[in-house]
Amino acid sequence: MSKRVSSGKFIVREDPNQIIAEKEQVHARIRQRAYEISMDRGHAGRQEEDWLAAESQVISVPPVELSEEEGAFLVRVPVAGVDPEDIEVLTTSDQVLIKARSHRHQPESAVIHMCEFNAAPLFRCLKFPEAVDTKSLTVESLNGLLTITAPKAAGSTDGSDGSSRARRPAARPKARRMAS
Repeated sequence: MSKRVSSGKFIVREDPNQIIAEKEQVHARIRQRAYEISMDRGHAGRQEEDWLAAESQVISVPPVELSEEEGAFLVRVPVAGVDPEDIEVLTTSDQVLIKARSHRHQPESAVIHMCEFNAAPLFRCLKFPEAVDTKSLTVESLNGLLTITAPKAAGSTDGSDGSSRARRPAARPKARRMAS
């Protein structure tokens, strides 16, 4: 089931299969590029380095902030220089995928002498800590910052009093020294 919802200039799609397909397609492109980098070098043994180099060439992974406020999750992603019409948000009740065509030279007829902008498409996927109501999701871009507001789904609270509590990762047990 693919549901297309327009949220201002943004496209929001509610389709778990499309998110899976998008992620698999990007991973396949990264895997292929990592293989090409390895073959160009002529020897194996640097798989992690090759993967990271390939990833940075195939996609741009922006930093993200995920916070919780007044019964909703807020996702903030810097998208400076990205046309809001080029941003696509795919969501399910438990995750969000943000993708966009990245930098394009303006005007396109200009002779570019130097450009350090990353031209790789923006691609970021993250999971929500709790289920969200995809029908109430809002997306806006202001001053180069994309903000997605995802209200929690009904009945998605952590506390017995109905309030939501932040989940913290469990402390790692300390390693014990063995007496010799």
